[in-house]
Amino acid sequence: MTTTMEQNILQNWSEYERMCKAECERFARYNGHKRNAWVHEKNILYDVETNSDRERLCEKKSSTRQQIRERCARIVDLHSQGMPWAEIAEIMGTPIRNIGKVLRNRGYAPND
Repeated sequence: MTTTMEQNILQNWSEYERMCKAECERFARYNGHKRNAWVHEKNILYDVETNSDRERLCEKKSSTRQQIRERCARIVDLHSQGMPWAEIAEIMGTPIRNIGKVLRNRGYAPND
């Protein structure tokens, strides 16, 4: 004795199977489960490398961050030697607002 819902599923089995697989893919996009619950295979949507992951792991990106750190350290060194922000901006070749931003973020005040 089967219910009408079970009979409907058995009669339209291919449609039911397609619907379940599509639902698994939809949920995988949101919750990122490792395995596809319907066919029990590795989910291709899980642990996919994104552009931001590639940039974070890329050596070029980390070398750029190192250059930024070095430039900020040089700005702080020039400021600690007593140079005004405008003169540091001329030496570094950057706008004074960028110099001010770097130094303010590190707790320094202008020494005109």
